[in-house]
Amino acid sequence: MSTIPALERVFEISLLGMMASGYFAVAGSGTLDPLTALLTGAGLLWRLLQVAGGLRWTIPTRWIGWATFAYILFYPVDYLYFSQRDFLRATVHLVFFLAVVKILTASTERDYLYLKVLAFLELLAAAVVSVNFNFFFWLAVFLLFSIATFATSEVRRSAQGERQLVRGALTGFGWRLTGATLFVAASVLVLAVALFFVLPRTARVALQSWVDPRYHLSGFSNQVVLGQIGEIRLRREPVMHVRVEGGEPIEGVKWRGAALVEFNGRAWQTKANDRVRLPVTNGVSRLAEMNQLRRPGHRIAYEIQLRPTGADTLFVAGVPEFIDFGANVYRSSTASLFSYSLVSRIVRYGARSFLKGDEAPGDAPLGDTRYLQLPPLDPRITALAHEWAGAVGTADEGATDEVRARELERRLRSSYKYSIDLLEREVPDPLAYFLFDRGKGHCEYFASALAVMLRVEGIPSRVITGFQTGELNPISGLYVVRASDAHSWVEAFIEGKGWLTFDPTPAATETNDIATLMNKAGQYFDVLETFWQDWVLSYDVEQQVGLALKVDQARRGLNTDWLQERAERLKAFSRWLARLDARFFVVLAFLALVAVSGQAWVPRLAWWWHTRLQARRFGEGKARGRDATVVYVRMLDYLRKRGYEKPAWVTPEEFAAMLRNTPYAQPVAELTGLYYQVRFGGGQTLGPRLFTLLDNLESVGRAPRPASSVDVS
Repeated sequence: MSTIPALERVFEISLLGMMASGYFAVAGSGTLDPLTALLTGAGLLWRLLQVAGGLRWTIPTRWIGWATFAYILFYPVDYLYFSQRDFLRATVHLVFFLAVVKILTASTERDYLYLKVLAFLELLAAAVVSVNFNFFFWLAVFLLFSIATFATSEVRRSAQGERQLVRGALTGFGWRLTGATLFVAASVLVLAVALFFVLPRTARVALQSWVDPRYHLSGFSNQVVLGQIGEIRLRREPVMHVRVEGGEPIEGVKWRGAALVEFNGRAWQTKANDRVRLPVTNGVSRLAEMNQLRRPGHRIAYEIQLRPTGADTLFVAGVPEFIDFGANVYRSSTASLFSYSLVSRIVRYGARSFLKGDEAPGDAPLGDTRYLQLPPLDPRITALAHEWAGAVGTADEGATDEVRARELERRLRSSYKYSIDLLEREVPDPLAYFLFDRGKGHCEYFASALAVMLRVEGIPSRVITGFQTGELNPISGLYVVRASDAHSWVEAFIEGKGWLTFDPTPAATETNDIATLMNKAGQYFDVLETFWQDWVLSYDVEQQVGLALKVDQARRGLNTDWLQERAERLKAFSRWLARLDARFFVVLAFLALVAVSGQAWVPRLAWWWHTRLQARRFGEGKARGRDATVVYVRMLDYLRKRGYEKPAWVTPEEFAAMLRNTPYAQPVAELTGLYYQVRFGGGQTLGPRLFTLLDNLESVGRAPRPASSVDVS
């Protein structure tokens, strides 16, 4: 037997809600390619229009069959080429293809079951690849639609069975409905525990060998390829959250990452074979010598929460002096800090840094020719470097290296424009193309040009990758450093001053800032995101132990005098109870008996009081429509006590006709007529007459009690 159309529509919309929430959870992680996202969204919209009645044309089944056969042949191609041998990525594509097929063709109970399973697999995929707070939102939406889907499924199953006319109230307990309710509740609990707590924390570790590292790339790399950071700056997801001790403002501070030395004309990089593990004392690594620690100057202490960046670099400000990290920390010859334990997980570390002018960390090159190495250059670059640096004089004429370096920095800032536009095509010499043809570019072009020109002038230099200060979130008090804050600048070694920072990139004239209202909403969302990262994704055994230690410290810090005072009061109360007379306990037992038995007599007392109030309203002609119902129910209660019970499936008029051969026939018929007038006809003035009839009925002498209820045959 077919189901009710409205019920069927509610069921299909609920099921589509499950599918859509899983789809948006994966799409919100940024790992779904545009084509898959577009096709799945189109399939969901197509089915929604069909359910709503706005689209009546259905895709022929043979088309779906041919598409499925084609995808079977396409899957190996997807795995080898489009997904680049990434099993998880290809499997996600497969799940969404099956979802689209079933969305477009579902018509049987088996199809609907497949859709439920596929919706769960979508959410499972989102739990694996997502580290954002929006997963929690779509998880809540998924659970909401899941409850609606399973509830309507139970109603549909009942509606599709054989219909029976109900002749009375339930005679037993509804075990099927109760079982369905318990199943849904248990499913919600299991899903919440598995997806909300377990999978977001453990999936990355368990499936690390399957997941493409680009799924976790937040916008940073240990090498700089000209043009790459331009792509990064188009992304605004947070990379770091920084808490500065004392809430001190740190505008203008750069978060130094890797120092890159070797340049091949297109990319900067540094070998990783010169790293040295730092010694640890009481969990803290000291980075500075005593002469640096004794220097007077401005210092800041800060804590950084760093998301996976696809690299092993730790970011610090200024000249770092101490770092507190729960794993081994390595330092390279370029004064960059690394740790092999942060490639695929969120980490937190603290540091203290010395801030003074443009000083940067690192020792003198001492004959290290890497800082002067140059690939074959376009002769125009060499000529331009000599021209600009020579404008302030040469070293023989008394112009210091710092003066010439500042002049090169100034010329790049003033002669070229900053732009986030990407190159339309690959060029053979990107640096020369930037300087002599295009005239605008990203920060890595400016940093590369300055570093190369400094080396042309014999000044040791290196390119630094890191991030700008970030934006202060006034709600959380944290600096939010986004992928769009990725930046490159230059450090040059100046005799007598050490390594100094130079930033030739001009101020950006293009901005992606959104409206103030949206920015405020983004700040609140970032607070939720931080909470999600701290207490869901990053909540591990170490945090549990730390929380337990804090609780224990709080317990130990309690005022023992306060506890002793409460203990003395408890003893005094016990002595007072011992001196009480036995009559007190008798009264207490009586009150307890009244409270326990109250569930039996309190409702009756309330009903009696309610009917007395109604009698007063009826007597004053102020009866309301719903008061007539109470009078009629009171009449039925009176008749039931005398053996005449109204069946649930008959109307009041039919019941009055059944009593035609009883002493109550005339008063019941008249009372029923007045009940209709007062309840549905607005005859409130007839209230006194209705109540009078009830009194007359109750005064009728007891009739012989029938052997059974009223015959309705």
